[in-house]
Formats: sequence, C-alpha cells, structure tokens
Amino acid sequence: MRKMIFALVGLAAFAIDFGMINTVPVAAQEQPAAPWVSLPGSVADISMNADGQAYAVGRDGTVWRWDLVEVRWRPMSGKMRRISGAAGNRPWAVSASGTVFRYNGLWWENRADDVVDVAADTLGNVYIAKNDGAIFKWYDLRSEWRPVSGTAVRLALDYDGVLWTITPDGTVQSFDGESWQAWNGLARDVAAGGRGQVGIATPEGDIRLLNDIEKAWIKLAGTNGVVSLAISPDSAVWAVQAQGPLYTNKPVSSTAEQTQKQQAKSINAQGITAQGIAANVPSAPAQTAESISAPAVLPQAAVV
Repeated sequence: MRKMIFALVGLAAFAIDFGMINTVPVAAQEQPAAPWVSLPGSVADISMNADGQAYAVGRDGTVWRWDLVEVRWRPMSGKMRRISGAAGNRPWAVSASGTVFRYNGLWWENRADDVVDVAADTLGNVYIAKNDGAIFKWYDLRSEWRPVSGTAVRLALDYDGVLWTITPDGTVQSFDGESWQAWNGLARDVAAGGRGQVGIATPEGDIRLLNDIEKAWIKLAGTNGVVSLAISPDSAVWAVQAQGPLYTNKPVSSTAEQTQKQQAKSINAQGITAQGIAANVPSAPAQTAESISAPAVLPQAAVV
C-alpha cells in the first residue's frame, strides 16, 4: 500500500485531544490510497459552493477565486482571514479584524463586526459565529441578523441548508433549522457538500468523512496536518496543510474537460485507505432561540 506523506515544518500543537472522545471502533477498510494532487498557492482557508466554484484566502490574506476554465487562481480585492462561497460570484469573508463582508460583484460590503467565521450557500442561507460563540442568520429582505440557538467557532452549510458547526470545546453539531444534533468526535474545521457529504479536520490534522449510514467518521488516508478543507460537488476533498500547501484527492480539470468526461462516462473512481471511528449520535437537547431581531447592520463599502 502506497502512502503519501507530506512533511510539515513547525506545525503548532493543538490543544484538543481527539483520542479523549469515547468511541466504538469499527473494522478498518483496507483499500489503495488515492493519490493526492498538489494545487498551486499558499493557502490559509478554502471553500467551495454547490456549483464547484472554489475560493481561497492566502497566508498573506489575499483572496483568490478558482478559474474553472483556465484551472488556476485569480486574485480578488480585499484582505481576509476566512471565506465562504455563496450564490454566483458573491462570496462572504471575514477580515483579520473580525468584520464580515459580502462581495457584491464589484467590492466588499460590511455586514457585521466581531465575527470569527461565516458560512453561506447557493440557496441564500448565511450564518455567522461571533467572538463570544453566538450564532446569527442573515435575512436579506430586511438586511438584518437574527440569533440562532447554540454556540460555534466554525461553520459550514451542506447543499440542503443544514448547518454544521464546531463548538468552542471542539465538538461537532448539526442544525436543521429546528433542533441540534450532537456528533461524536472533535474537530478544528468542518466542511459540507451534498447530503451526507461532511468532513472534519481533527485536532491531529487527520481528515475524517462522515458515513451517514453507519454514523461513523471514516479516516481519509494519504495526508496529515490538515487545518482547513472543502468538499466539491463530485465529492473531491481539497485540503490545506498548516504551512499553506493545498492538495486534492481527485484530478482537477477544466469545465470543458469535465463536460467531455461526463458525456463519455469515463470517470473511474479510485479507492482510498480508510480507518473507522464510530460516531455515536446522541441527540442533543433541542435548543430554541427566542424570536428577537438583532440590530440591522447597514452595508458599508469596505476599504481594502
């Protein structure tokens, strides 16, 4: 079995110990590891929407948009720390000072302050997590934020609008709009794609993907030291390592090449080496937010 080991220099220790969680092990599935392909750039954060449009924030704060035709990064305006793809070319991002912005196609508009993370999707759903862990949802018609129950430091939205979060203590939860579900395991980052396509980066830097049928997190082999990840519509994982290298476990091609492959139906999936950790799924008590309106945050043009 061939394993690719990516060397990391100066990887900082992470405070949460994934092994402390009470788990029920399942048999490991031994399959050939998929080859990880290096992508250009030195990246701090990565995101991808349901249309397969990827965005990244460089280690220097530069915002990048992936060109699906020319298969390369194109710079955008602004200096950011976190980013989330949304509908069209309208990503949301958080600056180093904690201001969340929405890109309107020409410039970045200020939407709120004291923010640590943002998650948006192509359905128009947008959530933010504040410095104190409070969660708010954006209501575009009234240009206001409304509080949501629960706490979070990291956010992700799947293609059905389900919110996935990492709480301040590192636990993973999901919110369907009415109640919260607690999931076993600890994480430093979370990404979600289609139904059941959810992945986490553990405190140790492993990638684990959710097996929705078995309710288990399955280790994705071949890389380590991961601090941020995204999941594409075709289930490819894009992973960022601590010092900025970016990798994907599926070859990247232009949209024209993808169309030809789909027509020819010649795409062959490659196996991966997986190790299982069962994810007990205790039902977290339903948390209901009081129906109150957060003060509206008026959009301002960002100076970048």
